[in-house]
Amino acid sequence: KEYLHDFINSSNYKIDACIAIVKSDVQVLIEIVILHLEQQGNISLDDNTRYLLKSVDLAICHQKSPDLHTKLYSVLANLQSVGKEDFQLLLEINKQLTSKLL
Repeated sequence: KEYLHDFINSSNYKIDACIAIVKSDVQVLIEIVILHLEQQGNISLDDNTRYLLKSVDLAICHQKSPDLHTKLYSVLANLQSVGKEDFQLLLEINKQLTSKLL
């Protein structure tokens, strides 16, 4: 968590490094995403949030921490502004998650 304390300004390289460090403990990164979105007022997804959500395995998060997974989707559902890119990302995440859980 300390490594991504400035999540909004982190590079993709730094986010990738964090994903590699946590390996299957992706819930640590999902906690950061949720906190970040809540601190930003649940307005919209920024590039780093989109990148992280595309890059982590949310099926693992669902398996290890279903409550956190549910909270993530609750936060995403309450975004004030969802653009086409965000909608497409959420559809892709849902498609990947569904295929892994079936």
